[in-house]
Amino acid sequence: MSEMMEKAAEAISLPDVQLMIKELGKHGLGVFIPHAHTEDGFAPLPSDTVQLESDLVVTFVDKNDPILENSTTVGWVWDADGARVVATCACSGRHFPGNCSWKAE
Repeated sequence: MSEMMEKAAEAISLPDVQLMIKELGKHGLGVFIPHAHTEDGFAPLPSDTVQLESDLVVTFVDKNDPILENSTTVGWVWDADGARVVATCACSGRHFPGNCSWKAE
């Protein structure tokens, strides 16, 4: 496991992090590790990059890519400028033809 992932895995057990997760949960939010995939494994997601999930495929695009205008933000991180978008989702209906919402059965 990469150093970044090890630190995150350790932090998740800290009482103050557990409290933050509990508070986020009250708002339907959660925690994830913004990351990119490299030949060496996981790496921090560059600040100019957004993860885009579209039709069950994950790609990484520039934060100014116009494709993001048609996606929904699902992940943020906090940095020196405040909340920054790091993950979005979009759907053309190809994985559930004609319907972009999934219903548990």
